[in-house]
Amino acid sequence: MNKKRIIIGLTVFLLLLIGALVIQRSPVPQGGRQTQLITPSPINPSVMPQPLSSGFITYSGDIEATFPTSVPYYEITRVRSFESERSRLFALYAPSAIPNVIAGSKGRYASFSQNGRSGLISENPLSFAFQIASTSGRFVSNDLNTYSSLVQSALTELSVLPAPYTTTLLSQQFLSFNDPHPTELTGPQGAVITRLNYTVTLDGIPLYVNDANTPVFSASINGDGAITEILGFILPDVSRTEQNLAIVPYSEAVSRLRANRGVLSSVSLTKQGDQKFMTGEAPSAIKITDVSLGYFYSALQNYLIPVFVFEGSAEETEGSALLRTTTIVSAL
Repeated sequence: MNKKRIIIGLTVFLLLLIGALVIQRSPVPQGGRQTQLITPSPINPSVMPQPLSSGFITYSGDIEATFPTSVPYYEITRVRSFESERSRLFALYAPSAIPNVIAGSKGRYASFSQNGRSGLISENPLSFAFQIASTSGRFVSNDLNTYSSLVQSALTELSVLPAPYTTTLLSQQFLSFNDPHPTELTGPQGAVITRLNYTVTLDGIPLYVNDANTPVFSASINGDGAITEILGFILPDVSRTEQNLAIVPYSEAVSRLRANRGVLSSVSLTKQGDQKFMTGEAPSAIKITDVSLGYFYSALQNYLIPVFVFEGSAEETEGSALLRTTTIVSAL
C-alpha cells in the first residue's frame, strides 16, 4: 500500500514538473510581447524650468490636436559630470594652462582663451561653447548638405551626441558683420556667416533642455567652410526600456495650461519693421498658435519627462512688438 502511494505521488510530481516546463517554453504570441505601461512618481517642480512670470496669464486659442496615450520610456543611465567633461573637452583644444573653475550663480564654469581659440563649459545645465577666430572674404551659401556634414563631424569629435539621439535641423540663419553687431539677413546674399540650429529627437519626439525655445546645438560656419563657433548642451546617456510612460490626455494638458499649471519657459522678440522693443516683462495674455509633445531633460530625474509645449504669441506690455512664447505643461 505504501509502495502504491509512493508511485502515485511520484507520477503527480512528474506531471506537474512537465506542465511547468511546457508553460515556460511556450512561444510568445504572434506580434511579440506587448509593451507595459507604467506611471512614475510625481515630478518635483524644481526639475522644471523656472517660471518667467509669477503672475496669472490668460491663454486663448483652441488648437485641435491628437496625441498618443503613452510615449516610450527613456531611462537616464548616466549624467556626465562637470569635472570629467571639462577635462575631456578642453583636452581636444590643448590649452597650455588648466583653466580655473569659478563658482557662479548657476553653478560652476570654466573657460580658456589661447591662440585665437576660446572655450567655455558651464553646469546647470551642462553646456559648452567653443570659438575659433577665423575670418573669410567669401560669402556663405545655403548648401545645407555640406554644412550639416561639417556639424555632424564636429559633434562626433566632441562626443556630445550619444546614441540614440538624432539631430534635426530647426533653422538656418545668415549673418553679416558690416556693423559692430551682427545683422541677420533673409538669405545668403552678403552673408559671411551661416548659423545652423538643431534640436535632437528620440523616436521622432524632440528633446528640450533648459527651456523650450533654445536649440540643443548651434554651429556658425564662414565662407571658407570653417566652423567658427559651436555650442550646445552635453546630453546624458539614455536607454529605452520595454515599458511605456502613460501620459495625460491632451484635454487635461489644455486644462492645466488655462489653470496656470504650466511654466512660461521662454519669450522671444519678433521684428516690427526696423524697430525692436523689449521691456523684459512677461505678457499677461497669450494666444496659443501651436502645440507639440516632447521630452524635457533634468539631471534631477532618472528618466526623460514627457511634456506638452504650447507655442503662442502676445503683444508686448509696454510697446508695439509681437512676442513669441513657449509654455511647458507636464504630460504626467
